[in-house]
Amino acid sequence: MWSRRTEEEPARRPEERPVAPASPLPVEPQRPGLHVSERPPNLGESVRVKGEVSGEEDLLIEGAVEGKITLNEHSLWIGKKGRIQGEVQARTITILGQVTGPLTATERVEIRASATVVGDIVTQRIVIEEGARFKGSVDTGTLGNNGSTEGVAEAAVVGRWGGAASLTVPDDLRQP
Repeated sequence: MWSRRTEEEPARRPEERPVAPASPLPVEPQRPGLHVSERPPNLGESVRVKGEVSGEEDLLIEGAVEGKITLNEHSLWIGKKGRIQGEVQARTITILGQVTGPLTATERVEIRASATVVGDIVTQRIVIEEGARFKGSVDTGTLGNNGSTEGVAEAAVVGRWGGAASLTVPDDLRQP
């Protein structure tokens, strides 16, 4: 009735799944039609583009782009080996590589520790990790008709231990 295992047959353990290394891409809330496991289309590190890049989907750039990048309602990731020289517009922009030029994001800009950014940034939220290099200005609001700043802007600086400091500036405290 009960069968004994022989010494030749090792005891089986429940299958362990290896833990995947953390992706350099941020995990965003799932949107209809986008699976979390999907990676965005990729311009590989051997790809060089001179001219305008635009699209209607998320994009990861590991190569070099010289020119304007427009992904108005989508996310752009610039990988560690990515190099951008030109104007960038997207919903969210996450930078691990190098960018020279103005950045405009309707939602958020993240400058990771490995990144170098030279240019002015316009966005509602910004995160700059410790170790990142940034030279330029940051505008976290838009001026309304009466000269006041509309909306609430957020900025965060992430420390080396993973903690974060966050700043929210109400409209009535902002300088025009």
